[in-house]
Amino acid sequence: MLNKGLIEEEPIRIGAEQEFCIVSECYFPKNNNIEILEAINDDHFTTEIEKHNLEINSDPIKHEGNCFYKLQKKFEDLL
Repeated sequence: MLNKGLIEEEPIRIGAEQEFCIVSECYFPKNNNIEILEAINDDHFTTEIEKHNLEINSDPIKHEGNCFYKLQKKFEDLL
């Protein structure tokens, strides 16, 4: 990818992902990530290998100023 110039050099961007486990009221793994994804219907959310895990992926943002606050705020809004 580097040799083909497929990775941009400017602007510098960052992104993040947050993984979490889905548990029952008794804190046992709950294997219903597909049902939750369908209910959420948001492309920021995706599955993980296990059926009791989900992942949220941020959109890339410029690495400048208050970018880490923006990432935190986006995750808070999505949750």
